[in-house]
Amino acid sequence: MSSQSEPCTTGADSLLIDVGCYFAILPRLPSIKPEELLRACKSLESLPIPEVIQSLEWTHYRTCHLNHPQLTEPLPFVEISCRIRLLKRGDSNIVDACDHVAKRLMGEDDDNASSSDNPIGNAEVVHILEGTPIPLLPIALPVLDGGNETSAAEYFNEFGLVGLSNVVTEDEIFALKGEALKRFEVLSDAMGKHMKNNNNKKIAHFREIMQRDVNRFDFRLDDVGSTGPNNVAIDTFTREGNEERKELEAIYSWQKLGRYGGWMKAIGKILGNEFSLIRCGCVLSLHGTETQFWHSDGVHVGKSASFDDDNADPAHAVCVFVPLLDLDEETGYTEFWAGSHKYDKLLSKKGEQSLPGGTRGVMSMGDCLIYDYRTIHRGMPNKSKAIRPICYFLYAKKGFESVEDQNFVGNSVFDLGN
Repeated sequence: MSSQSEPCTTGADSLLIDVGCYFAILPRLPSIKPEELLRACKSLESLPIPEVIQSLEWTHYRTCHLNHPQLTEPLPFVEISCRIRLLKRGDSNIVDACDHVAKRLMGEDDDNASSSDNPIGNAEVVHILEGTPIPLLPIALPVLDGGNETSAAEYFNEFGLVGLSNVVTEDEIFALKGEALKRFEVLSDAMGKHMKNNNNKKIAHFREIMQRDVNRFDFRLDDVGSTGPNNVAIDTFTREGNEERKELEAIYSWQKLGRYGGWMKAIGKILGNEFSLIRCGCVLSLHGTETQFWHSDGVHVGKSASFDDDNADPAHAVCVFVPLLDLDEETGYTEFWAGSHKYDKLLSKKGEQSLPGGTRGVMSMGDCLIYDYRTIHRGMPNKSKAIRPICYFLYAKKGFESVEDQNFVGNSVFDLGN
């Protein structure tokens, strides 16, 4: 039965449904290998299960490593997800069924099993979602040479993201960073004046800039025609001399990269021949920026994958991140849930969630990261004293040029009368 088909009615108060459940499986002893944990999990498929659970099938798994001050070296463990078909008699009975699977994994409900024979020390239910698989792909970010567009497209289609190395020059980064920081200075100053002019009422969304959360801002670099102070358009520089020349070089840099960047052949492989650059901007995180909620940039379009069909419609829009400094644990980065681009129900629970995530967008200047508009991600904290600017270029297939229309709407930040 497909998870997207109508649930089977089995009685007045119960339905036969498919549930995705994600577990973290820790070994009983540090010497136990991940392969032993996987074998123990898979053996559960053939064991007796309660009347409410009709069947259990493991769908995705991966090996991870736990770092802890009391451990002399990282502890390997397993993350694994499954498809549980059960009779739903309310939300609590779904949770109870998943908890029962966790207890069976630990041998707590098996009178014949000896705890010393069970390699599993702990099985924790991390996430439960009705009607959708929970993908668990390898954590490491796939980073390829910029000229390998065919492999980049293949990795992208599987993971929903891919990194390309050495596609932006030092001069281009210098130009982008200078313009981005100057733009932010102008826009943040205008936000302050706007707030002062409106009795200190804070307004976070404008046509040129949005404040995503505390210390995290998203602003446009492509808003040609937006009028700045003294009626000078931000993207039109009329000052004479070297200052004018430097500004024009910076503007040309983002335009040139947006149209001819080292990632364009990969974008063509992913989106096809007919696509457009529809937005260029910068996400800037100040010191003290905290972890974002998990989110995707846009909704799913077309067919989503399911338990019975792992295929989803290809990407209709992709984003290219270009860091303007080296990203590490101190500066922070963007974390991605690899494989989440295929499934439309993974964010059915809002707010803070224990999602798999795990793919860290740690990159060096000169690299870029391409991700599907649907891929779930979140910005991580900036613990450093440095400002963290990341430029982005958004591309869309023909017919999907309006995917960003919900952002950067409303009044201009320079319109102090509103």
